[in-house]
Amino acid sequence: NLSNIEINLGETDNGYVGYNALEIIKNSGETGELIHDDNGFYIYISGDNHYLLSYDGEAKDVVLPSGITHICANAFANNDEITSITLCDGIKYIGNSAFRYCYNLRSINLPEGITFIGAYAFSCSGIREIIIPDSVTEIADCLFYQCYKLTNVDLGNSVTVIGRGAFSGCAKLENLTLSPSLLTIKSEAFNNCYSLISLTIPENVVELNGSLNSLTHVVEIVNKSSLDVYIYGGIILNIVTDEADRILKIDDNGFATIELNGEVYLVGYYGEASEIIIPDNVTIIYDYAFMSNTTITSVT
Repeated sequence: NLSNIEINLGETDNGYVGYNALEIIKNSGETGELIHDDNGFYIYISGDNHYLLSYDGEAKDVVLPSGITHICANAFANNDEITSITLCDGIKYIGNSAFRYCYNLRSINLPEGITFIGAYAFSCSGIREIIIPDSVTEIADCLFYQCYKLTNVDLGNSVTVIGRGAFSGCAKLENLTLSPSLLTIKSEAFNNCYSLISLTIPENVVELNGSLNSLTHVVEIVNKSSLDVYIYGGIILNIVTDEADRILKIDDNGFATIELNGEVYLVGYYGEASEIIIPDNVTIIYDYAFMSNTTITSVT
């Protein structure tokens, strides 16, 4: 910036000119080095920081070069060819929408040491499961928005905040392990998570912000916090304060049931069969039990 206009990183002033900038330089002789390597990576090098700007390679299984410290906003966005990404050690920053609309991206590792993952970073991608490293303390707004194929999430031990709409639209999310450090869950965090039927709320949670109102398919909650838990319009069968008091069971065939007051409720199905036979002991097929299941062709 050789002008007299004040431009700051990340700000929206002056037509967003500094919004996605990596650094603001006042002297044209102080610029870093921009390279485009043989594998299709565009990398900006400034001191010890190596910023991955974008990728135009042809590999479907992408391995990041060593030394990368930042994956910039939109670096892989809209790439529907890549199926897996292996991140190198030393990465500490993943920008907004970095992997957004990577529909065929099935897997990615998140090394320990990452401290920031931006909003929408994985939204509308094809990832199946993810483990958040303990170096991450916040799940950004809409981070996994509409990840339709995401089934398993482990938030590690250090996450304190789950952002607004973070898992909204994750229709196949079955297993969500919340961090014991969790303090705040923001609104709409779990909208349309049709396959999530059980949730444990850690003891340190102090703010729910109406986030549970969207969990209309949850049938059992273990509430270890001091907050009162209520789901508007929900179908809760069991709210307990201790894991030992759980009554939800999933058998070897994938049928999820709750036995309560002399009835056996079939509350979900997590098997892979297309032709299923309801267990003999089931007395009630509960609300939404098979919702969003596109595999089943017959039920007996």
